[in-house]
Amino acid sequence: MTENMPEWISLKVFAKKNTGTFSEGAIRWIIYKHDKEKVELPFLRRIGKKIVISQKKFDEWLENKKKNYTIRE
Repeated sequence: MTENMPEWISLKVFAKKNTGTFSEGAIRWIIYKHDKEKVELPFLRRIGKKIVISQKKFDEWLENKKKNYTIRE
């Protein structure tokens, strides 16, 4: 993350930054799935109806998820 980039960015900005990897719909699905299971996402904050995401915390969460899965060839 660049020095002048704020840590918490909107969902739309996050999706634009990560085009090709995660669409806005994919992120919304992750949020919906975890809300339904009542699991807190460490990279997510809600301010009223606004959703903001920390790129750094999202990357850490994703790396942690990757460690829990075995890649089959």
